[in-house]
Formats: sequence, structure tokens, C-alpha cells
Amino acid sequence: MSKENFYDTIAEDFDSIMNMYDTNRRIEVIFQDFLGAENLKGKTLLDAGCGTGLFTTKAVERGADVTSIDIAPKLVEITKRKNPLLPQLQLQLWSCLFENNSFDIVISSDVIEHTRSPMFRPKK
Repeated sequence: MSKENFYDTIAEDFDSIMNMYDTNRRIEVIFQDFLGAENLKGKTLLDAGCGTGLFTTKAVERGADVTSIDIAPKLVEITKRKNPLLPQLQLQLWSCLFENNSFDIVISSDVIEHTRSPMFRPKK
């Protein structure tokens, strides 16, 4: 089973499967510790590996123009469902490519360990 298919099969249960303490802590680190009180109004933000849109929602609340992508189309659909009235939310598939400097901020949380690249595999 491909990763895309795997994540599509668990998409509806994704939030309950995730460790919400860990997820909320990562949101806190990014939006409080890293970005601080920075106003994101007018900033472009890429949420790469958006999952069900927890980081996307927080970024939109802070005023960012968000593009959310994920390897699993169903997770992107859930992100859209959670943010139905937000015209600045753009949803695209994982395979899309962006020009350099397309975004002011890029968030990619809990993604790198799922990549196939040998560069990111643990060394023995």
C-alpha cells in the first residue's frame, strides 16, 4: 500500500490517532516560541504536510495567506472542511512545485521522518 493510500484510509481518524499533547506542543513552539507575536497578516505560508489542518487553522487565525499540501488528498479535504469560509486557503497536491521564494514562511511538522530520501533516514 502506498503512503498516499495509507493516509487516505486513516484520514477521518487522523486527529484521534495523533498524540494531541505532542501536536499542541509543536503548534506552541512554532506559533509562540518561533514566530512570537509576529502578525502574519499579508504573509504567505506553506503548510507542507498539513494533515488535518491544525497548523493551517492557527496560521489563518493569525492572518496568513495559507497554502496547504499533503501527500494524502483526503487529509487535504479535511483541512478544507475545517476552514470552509476562508478564501485565502489554497489546497494543492503534494507533488506540486513552487518557485524559489514563493512563501514568507514554510511549516513542515512531523513530515521529514516519513520521506523516502536516504538523507533523512536514521544512521545505524
